[in-house]
Amino acid sequence: MEFLNYEEQAIIKMYNFKTKEELKEKLERSLKETEDDFSKDIINPESPLYNPDVYEHMANFLNLVLQIVIYSIATIGVLIIMWKPFKNDFKKINGKTFALGAMGYGLSMAGGAASVILFAILGITARKGEATNQEAIDSMFSSSPMALIILFFVIVIMAPIVEELVFRKSFFTIIKDPKLALIISSMVFGGLHVISGTLAVALSWIEGSATYLDVILELVFIIQYSLMGLGFGIAYIKSNKNVCTTIFSHMLNNGVSFVVTLLSVLFPDVFESLTNIIMSII
Repeated sequence: MEFLNYEEQAIIKMYNFKTKEELKEKLERSLKETEDDFSKDIINPESPLYNPDVYEHMANFLNLVLQIVIYSIATIGVLIIMWKPFKNDFKKINGKTFALGAMGYGLSMAGGAASVILFAILGITARKGEATNQEAIDSMFSSSPMALIILFFVIVIMAPIVEELVFRKSFFTIIKDPKLALIISSMVFGGLHVISGTLAVALSWIEGSATYLDVILELVFIIQYSLMGLGFGIAYIKSNKNVCTTIFSHMLNNGVSFVVTLLSVLFPDVFESLTNIIMSII
């Protein structure tokens, strides 16, 4: 059999390979094993080859996959349970639905802005700019088109449907007093948006990498989310309890937030300059 050079002949003879193809297959398999070992090492904090950027990227991707699975199951489950009232409200959609939805978005933004100003006055913003919940969402943004499409469906489509059917439709159906339902649903809405972040910070406090003040600062963001929920709740009442109104409000809110965060990822320098200008005006 003819080989390209003496080195190949020597290697094949040494390792008892019968053909050049066997040698090639062995080399490819060895290279693959080396790549697999390198891939494991690069995300292993104990390895000298550990790369935190790659580790964070993989963690964010897995978090994104988890979010789409959770919200897909939640959306299907909630729609099955709430299908009849949702269907009835959907049939009543008209121009007023979108007008009141826009009003709900405006009220939620006003609530969010009021909390930001309050936090700035109290000096909270200097210590913690945003809730851990929002930081986790921001970390999942990337320039990958597929990741952005998945994130869009989770944040802008699925989350508003699930959360409005739960926090508005369910709460206002169970609690007959509209004012009481408004207060309770808004507070629960706010609480559930910060509970995971608060628990994470609390665990860090126990481990010694955070302080009790960090836990309190995380809990303070209940105010921001509750005020946003209050805006959605008012729009829900004004719409004669049509959940499609607040779904539209919520989609607007999350859609604008999605675009702003996306721009900050794609054009970080421009976004930072604009943010500094706005903050200087405030």
